[in-house]
Amino acid sequence: MVERETGRKVKVVRTDRGGEFTSREFNEYCNEAGVMRHLTAPYTPQQNGVVERRNRTLMEMTRSILKAMKVPNYLWGEAVRHSTYLINRSPTRSLVGETPYEKYKGRKPSLEHIKVFGCLAHTKVNSNLQKLDDRSELLVHLGSEPGSKAYRLYDPRTRKIKVSKHVVFDELKGWKWDKSKVDDDNDIQSEPGMFIARWGMSVDNGTGPINSGSTTNNNYSGEPRDEGEQYANQSSEHGSSSSQAPDNSISQVSTHSHDVSAQSTPTNSSNTQSHSSSTDSSSAPQIRRSTRTKLLPVKYNDYELMSCIEEPSLIHATPRNFAEAKDKPEWIKAMKDELNSIEKNNTWVLVNPPNGVRTIGLKWLYKAKRNADGSIYRYKARLVAKGYAQKPGIDFDEVFAPVARIETIRFLIAHAAMKGWEIHHLDVKTAFLNGDLEEEIYVNQPEGFEKTRESHKVYKLQRSLYGL
Repeated sequence: MVERETGRKVKVVRTDRGGEFTSREFNEYCNEAGVMRHLTAPYTPQQNGVVERRNRTLMEMTRSILKAMKVPNYLWGEAVRHSTYLINRSPTRSLVGETPYEKYKGRKPSLEHIKVFGCLAHTKVNSNLQKLDDRSELLVHLGSEPGSKAYRLYDPRTRKIKVSKHVVFDELKGWKWDKSKVDDDNDIQSEPGMFIARWGMSVDNGTGPINSGSTTNNNYSGEPRDEGEQYANQSSEHGSSSSQAPDNSISQVSTHSHDVSAQSTPTNSSNTQSHSSSTDSSSAPQIRRSTRTKLLPVKYNDYELMSCIEEPSLIHATPRNFAEAKDKPEWIKAMKDELNSIEKNNTWVLVNPPNGVRTIGLKWLYKAKRNADGSIYRYKARLVAKGYAQKPGIDFDEVFAPVARIETIRFLIAHAAMKGWEIHHLDVKTAFLNGDLEEEIYVNQPEGFEKTRESHKVYKLQRSLYGL
């Protein structure tokens, strides 16, 4: 890889006498590649002082970044990789005014993406999300992903590595790795990522197995126990302590049955069998089925809220088209108000349809606006153009979305709060009609409000309508 990147040949490799360097396969490979071997004398690391000093620097940095955020030692491999990444981009005494990366690559390295090893990282969650679920999850930063413009993140809950580009870092905080108390269930579960794994008498809380002995820690389990399982354990304990009594009763019954003469009636034998069977059933542990009521998930609780609270007439109060709204006075009034606003703003002019020009249709949209208690306070009718019939480059060239950004609204509210100002909310009923048009657009007359004896005419728009 070095030869391909630099175009230069490796001539000499100096190593100690470790088995990985003196193996027959490695010697044959060096002979085939024409690489000369230099081996140090046994127990003389000073003969390869450059490498040994670099290893010491690497291990010192590895220990430092592990201890700084109290990262457990089983992540030492990730720490060594990140330390190597930092050392290659740090100044060194042997290279004046340059870093190893700059000397090797021929360009200065970028350091903007480097974050504190082991700090908290909030990464974006992209799949299987409900509406109110968290959009990010808390992970641990392990450096940059090799060969990718992304970050390498670790999930202590599942002990898996994740790679993500969309990350927000909190470099002043680290994961609470050293939390080893297992006697308080609530305390453990309040810290994200703290888990308990058990193997016999050993307990592992993420920092390594610990022999729990006979302390109260044995009663803790990282998984919630089912009531049926607890009941079965209690029943087995009671069953073992009282197992002597049922055995004695069974033996007495069997002895008594042998002493009885052949004149025993079938009733006595049946009583004996029923008594022995009831004794056997009492000695066996009873496994109780759960009697808890099965409920739907919480996210489905509000699905039928509107149908339970509101009247049926309010649920179906919003018409879907003009045919459903034409017989209701409140919607007729709402449509007339919309047309009055359009004509007041000089939105269109009634003209004869020009030859060779395609007109755009109009349609009504209806919405019943409600108060917090569900009551209707306003009937709103909106006349919109069927803009989907327009073709880009023919009917229009640019697309605009004149809406306020939520960041701007938050800034204004925060500034008003700092100055002690009052904020008044204003609703512009025909805000979209303020936009001027540069193209010639013709629309049909609105349904239900065609001009008498002029139904063949069309409207030429002077201002924009909703939907264009």
